[in-house]
Amino acid sequence: MHETNLSGVDLNLLPPLDALLRRRNVTRAAEDVGLSQPAMSRALARLRGLLGDPLLVRTREGFALTPKAQTLAPQVVAALDGLKPVFAPTRFDPAKERRVLRVAAADVQSILLGPPIMSRLSREAPLVDLRFEPYGGDVLRRLESGALDLAFALATTPLPPGAVSETVACDELALIRAEVIGRRSAGGNSRITVVSIMSALRCSAMARPRSTPCSRRQAYPAA
Repeated sequence: MHETNLSGVDLNLLPPLDALLRRRNVTRAAEDVGLSQPAMSRALARLRGLLGDPLLVRTREGFALTPKAQTLAPQVVAALDGLKPVFAPTRFDPAKERRVLRVAAADVQSILLGPPIMSRLSREAPLVDLRFEPYGGDVLRRLESGALDLAFALATTPLPPGAVSETVACDELALIRAEVIGRRSAGGNSRITVVSIMSALRCSAMARPRSTPCSRRQAYPAA
């Protein structure tokens, strides 16, 4: 059986063919597709030559479909319906998504941010498994190769080409000091006593530089 080479077929003729088979009228078919009447007439001539059939024949009541055109009509509709999902964006439904998300994270990130992320996943994407993997010097290579889906990073972390980052949390650096009270004993020796937990142990932040404002970063491939 001879197979048609689609690379030699103008697939732009499918919409005009569908309109012609439905409307059985060149003028109305042209309006449906957004072509002029002469352009639709030329498309019909090309279709007749390609398919080896007149497709539309004139009768007393107007144009009628040939037997071959009647056979083609449902096939053309099915072909166009099958092509539409190829070019239409697929709607993402997290509730039906089934996959494993591999995330590179340090211990502090998996401990502090892991539970709320997993809690939300259990509600909105119950079929998605979250897997935390150790952070290492090869994290960028693993992201580029697809071995990792996501990775926690700092504002100064270099991003691989094409990567997009979203802020999930902001933190501050702090230096903590513990102060104790020294008392002199009756014998004149200095000794340290704890007056009370609240008064003898005071913690104060000696330095607290604020981190840079959180922002969304995006890396693009080098030109």
